[in-house]
Amino acid sequence: MKKKRWLAALLAAGIVAAQCVLPAGENGFSLTQQVSAFTSWSIQQDASRPLVSGLTQTEYSYTVNGVSSRYITLTLSPDSGVTLRPAMPSDGVSVGRDTVRDMANSAVLHGDNVVAAINGDMYNINTGEPWGVVIQNGDLIHGYNVAGRDWLFFGFTKDGEVVYGDKSVYDQKWPELEQAMGLHCVLVENGVNVCTDQSATRAPRTAVGVKKDGTVFFLAADGRQDSSIGLSLTELADLMIKEGAV
Repeated sequence: MKKKRWLAALLAAGIVAAQCVLPAGENGFSLTQQVSAFTSWSIQQDASRPLVSGLTQTEYSYTVNGVSSRYITLTLSPDSGVTLRPAMPSDGVSVGRDTVRDMANSAVLHGDNVVAAINGDMYNINTGEPWGVVIQNGDLIHGYNVAGRDWLFFGFTKDGEVVYGDKSVYDQKWPELEQAMGLHCVLVENGVNVCTDQSATRAPRTAVGVKKDGTVFFLAADGRQDSSIGLSLTELADLMIKEGAV
């Protein structure tokens, strides 16, 4: 019986802006607390269902500062047995353009039992080249700063430790990394909003967070629509804290 695998499709996705929320740990740069953007907000859970044992999808509608939108979460219990890895176009090792759904379908054709997929990192919209590093099952797929950007990274070691930070942390940890991807900025540190991107622009957002008990969860906020305008990064950080990210 094949092991269930949670496939995190990182590249060439429909939502261009993707950020990460990360737990306390080695980061290699200083962070300062930001003032909350949630002057008034409300959240309503609309639906929730298990995809497989230990992996739950939940849908929400919310109002932040008088603006209504939607988001979903994928929550992975620490003892679920579901694994997480990045994917490339056609589930291969080459740079290119592909959709999240097609990458997931390619992984299924290669024998994985894919139960969920979500986009991540930023990429060159013409070529599909990711801005950040990609390490898949211990193999280096896309090198650090190959695209000419000093992008941060997020990943897991072979022992399951969450690691994130800048190039200095990557240089120290890369031999131990089992999975890794690029990220725009750290939003939460020790349960505090530390987002340094103070742009008021609301847009679709994707984030990954870790709760105090080690639960990993992803959040995808809909945006750029009349019915769901999206979030600023500061608002996204506050929402991740509301969902339990440390």
